[in-house]
Amino acid sequence: MKKVSFIKVVQVMVLVVLLAIVAFGFYFYFFSTRAYYELNEFLDVKYTRVGKGYLYHKPTGKKLDLKFDDFISLRESDTAIIYAFKGKRGYLNAFTGKQIVGPIYERAWIFSEGLAGVVKDGKLGFINGKGETVLPFKYKFLPQKPKFVDFVFHNGTCVYLDEQNRCGLINKQGDVVLPAQYEYIHPPFRQFRIVVKDQQYGVIDSAFNTIIPVEYDHIGFSDNGVLMQKNKRLWLLDFDFKTIINPQVWHNAYALDYPSGKYDKLHNDIMLKTDLIVVSVDYKRGLIDKTGKVIVEPIYDDIEGLNANVVACELDDNVVLFKLDGTPLINNNTVKK
Repeated sequence: MKKVSFIKVVQVMVLVVLLAIVAFGFYFYFFSTRAYYELNEFLDVKYTRVGKGYLYHKPTGKKLDLKFDDFISLRESDTAIIYAFKGKRGYLNAFTGKQIVGPIYERAWIFSEGLAGVVKDGKLGFINGKGETVLPFKYKFLPQKPKFVDFVFHNGTCVYLDEQNRCGLINKQGDVVLPAQYEYIHPPFRQFRIVVKDQQYGVIDSAFNTIIPVEYDHIGFSDNGVLMQKNKRLWLLDFDFKTIINPQVWHNAYALDYPSGKYDKLHNDIMLKTDLIVVSVDYKRGLIDKTGKVIVEPIYDDIEGLNANVVACELDDNVVLFKLDGTPLINNNTVKK
């Protein structure tokens, strides 16, 4: 029997170790998990180090056969999730991970009231939960405007665009219930919608009656009421659109302070507060006192306390000096920065 030399044994062992290292490296690089996140309560997503993604069904632990690049819709309330693959959009079941509609659409929105808006061949249409076309692909889609337009049904109506890119409303049968005439129509809040035309704001109700004419600089809804803005003035209305909850509201407010001339251990100015408040409307600043009385109108880019008696108000490249009672200094001449 021919003897195997010790050197050959060592060579074979080294070769086996090298092959094992190469195999491990291959697996580590191509198949090991680089990133992991929870899509929802039922689905997990794992990405390998080369960027390949896999979808797992958590209740069963099974890897699902779905090719995807990313997921678009991740709301917990969604029963269908939008996913993207090779520049197209499709839908999958949020509970099972099974594909509802393959990635055949150029754009897609969430399902709402049983329908989802999708874009195919540059036109907007609506499908049901089975992927069947309910409203034909005949509505205009403007690629530059998707982030401003919500093609989702709310209370039985959805925004559509006409050939002039104006917004109107259609119902679930595709009938026009509000002709296109606005730049933008907000989703409803308490059965009311904010509408925008020529950069002016108004409000319509669920019957599309005008509640507030389109003549305000801005209107916003919140649980606290209706925030109205016109001519650099803000006030808060009740949802009866008559009762004034607060006659004067500001976008931001903070105490006016000024440098004391002293420094802390880090050589920062020690600031002292005044009795005035800096307020802002649309990034323009003014001053009010503690009673809410306007001392300096909110028309300035910035306001800074210089000392206990003088405040500097910056507008463009000029600085206007005021006393703390609002009296202008230097006959209201401006000081160049």
